[in-house]
Amino acid sequence: MASPLLIHHAANREHLHPAGSLAALEACLAAGALVVELDILPLADGGWALLHDDDLAKGTDGQGLATELTGAQVR
Repeated sequence: MASPLLIHHAANREHLHPAGSLAALEACLAAGALVVELDILPLADGGWALLHDDDLAKGTDGQGLATELTGAQVR
């Protein structure tokens, strides 16, 4: 049998982890994913965040645009 090709939100098939979370990525790899697409956004301080949407209100309990915040603010 061929290894599964799991990409992005489709990777949420058999686990309850939020899309883009480290736990979701680990679940994809554990399931034998050949490819995992993820979204990485640049932050105001030059750092990066693994987030699907720039608007923190979508998918997190934060507020604001990630690209306008520092890593400490996003955490």
